[in-house]
Amino acid sequence: MKTFQRLVFLSVIIFGIVFTVSCKKNTQTYLTGKWDRVNVAALEDTVFFETWEFTSDGKLFIACSGYANYIDSLDYKGELTYDMDSRNKFTVSKDRFSDQWEIVLRKDNKLRIVHNYGEDQDIQQGLDEREFVKL
Repeated sequence: MKTFQRLVFLSVIIFGIVFTVSCKKNTQTYLTGKWDRVNVAALEDTVFFETWEFTSDGKLFIACSGYANYIDSLDYKGELTYDMDSRNKFTVSKDRFSDQWEIVLRKDNKLRIVHNYGEDQDIQQGLDEREFVKL
């Protein structure tokens, strides 16, 4: 009986590990490609744009313009890296800079991500939300 319980316990552990790894991979596969940020505060704004391109090898390319008054304009440009932390969380890094983002909407060609802005800096803190459509 103890052998059977150990076998069941081991099977559950192995299934859990396989399930977790496959979910992270599915999310990374979903993210792969180009995403265009939607400025929901001003849909008619054509000056503001931001494009995130996720690659399958963990690189993230961000191109943006129209950020003259935004505090994160220097951090979020060029080539960065990203790592999947869990099924719905990933960390974006560049040199010493890194932020963990959480996927709160992943449906069809839509993506909404959020992170706690400024929690490790001496600036105003808050929730930074970005919405994208897949190109």
